[in-house]
Amino acid sequence: MIIFDCHCDTLALLKDKDTFYTDNSLNAPYSALVEGKVALETFAVCSPATKNGYIDRANKMIQRYNDITSHGRLKKILTVSDLNDVICGKAMGALLAFEGADLLCGDVDAVDRYFDMGLRILTLTWNNSNPFCGGIGDDKEGLSESGKALVSRCNQKGILIDVSHISNKGFWDVAEMMESPFVATHSNAYSLCHHKRNLNDDQLCAIAKANGIVGMNFYPPFLNDEGIATLDDVIRHIEYIASLIGTDHIAIGSDFDGVDGNLPKGLEGAGELQKIPNRLLKLNYSEDDVKAICYANYLRVLKCVLPDA
Repeated sequence: MIIFDCHCDTLALLKDKDTFYTDNSLNAPYSALVEGKVALETFAVCSPATKNGYIDRANKMIQRYNDITSHGRLKKILTVSDLNDVICGKAMGALLAFEGADLLCGDVDAVDRYFDMGLRILTLTWNNSNPFCGGIGDDKEGLSESGKALVSRCNQKGILIDVSHISNKGFWDVAEMMESPFVATHSNAYSLCHHKRNLNDDQLCAIAKANGIVGMNFYPPFLNDEGIATLDDVIRHIEYIASLIGTDHIAIGSDFDGVDGNLPKGLEGAGELQKIPNRLLKLNYSEDDVKAICYANYLRVLKCVLPDA
């Protein structure tokens, strides 16, 4: 069964080297994506302003995205018609995301330039607050006026809004103003694991109400309170969220190559992703439900938000 992954940080490990097609030490190199039947991977550019040289670092990652999609094996996903090519099996899709709006330097208009460069998913913050929104744990700040303008601009252009990493107030500000689906590409259920990056039941229900999705994150501290995890923990979060909001709002958001090699036993790389649909089928989930979780839910949201052509 094909997989659409909502989030990986592989570009961060490739910023200084062009080894996507040869480096099997990565969690998600090309060979592992093929082995795991990944039909679409979401490549995040994560370069928070808290790090020196963050603009240069981000530009290197964007260049690497251009490099890995220039060989004919990965296709940039810019429009709905590009998604159709992926579903037909003509190419593996590569979607560009920004994990944090720091790169916009407080300028809403800058998103237009990055859209032209391929940006299609925007996480408003990466933990730290920025001029647009409060970061995770910032109980005072939500969307600023420029943040609201940024969300509106993204909605107009066809950029999917990701609420992973943002403050609780920011989450509800986004939920209140959205008329199209929004997502949490790599977050889990707070009721099962009390990490501040996870989503409480009210937040999960709000995403479902907006017809959005939550991508299951494989980082063990997001899966259980012990911080050591297995495939069973990922399945546990899927089952809990399915019981709360149904299978139509669950996806895969691995966070491969963004967790310092700390992954669940049995899911140490993209080549092992087929274990998820296999396990769900053994648990008597219907094939339609498993397809929904593995790719169809994410596909639905992207078709709703991305430009047609």
